[in-house]
Amino acid sequence: MKHAKVTTTTPQPDGTIIIESESYYDKLAHAVKEIERQSFTSRATVLSDIIHALEHITKEGSPKVTITIMSKNNEPVKLIERWTEYKQDFK
Repeated sequence: MKHAKVTTTTPQPDGTIIIESESYYDKLAHAVKEIERQSFTSRATVLSDIIHALEHITKEGSPKVTITIMSKNNEPVKLIERWTEYKQDFK
């Protein structure tokens, strides 16, 4: 097999999930570590929840943050934030 991607997910006691991915092209090409947190939100708190999620960039230096907002009956109910802790390229 020439191309492969191996992803490992590890739940943490604080409710976050660590997602580690390694991509191979004959040998290890790059590795990424991401952290995902899911939390409940509402119309009253969604804006402050988004601002808090952006702190992974502004305070922690993450190069990438993905924010997913899930809704039910036209109301936000869940916020999923995933941020990259590191990405290493091996050339």
